[in-house]
Amino acid sequence: MSIKLFLCSLALTAAAASAVCAHSGGLNSKGCHAGSKPYHCHRAQQEVTPTAATPSNHAHIASSRVSVRDVDTIVVGGPPVRLNGVDGPEVSTYAGKQAREWMVSLLRGETVICKLNGERTHDRMVGVCYIGQRDIGALAISAGHALDCARYSRGRYKHLEQPSAQSRLGRAAYCK
Repeated sequence: MSIKLFLCSLALTAAAASAVCAHSGGLNSKGCHAGSKPYHCHRAQQEVTPTAATPSNHAHIASSRVSVRDVDTIVVGGPPVRLNGVDGPEVSTYAGKQAREWMVSLLRGETVICKLNGERTHDRMVGVCYIGQRDIGALAISAGHALDCARYSRGRYKHLEQPSAQSRLGRAAYCK
């Protein structure tokens, strides 16, 4: 066994399978090999960290691997996250398809950070997600692709609702 392989194996074992053996190649600001094939990232793929001030089922997750189910549900590095307080149209509707396309465009190439509140709905965790300091739910509502769900947001997004969205999108019964 070569020294390099031995040291790499030792590091992998010591860090409970969390260490990664390094290889050459520069990383961009998101921790990815820009232009190399196969393209892959080393940082921000999925980090789940319980916060000290909250119970252990509350966490932050961050990932640059993000996919969109609809305007109020995104998949962040694996776990689906329901955007707390956001009432979006279903993707089976024209408005829902437009909203999903908008969200895909917004999140393309971005690292998303979600602050989870410990709640779950169906298969999803619930939380508020951000691109940098920008609240994704607030962006969707202010862009007219969703409405405030006051039952869960306590009205924090109400002032962002667009009059055209209020008349065009139906508010879910559970949000009234």
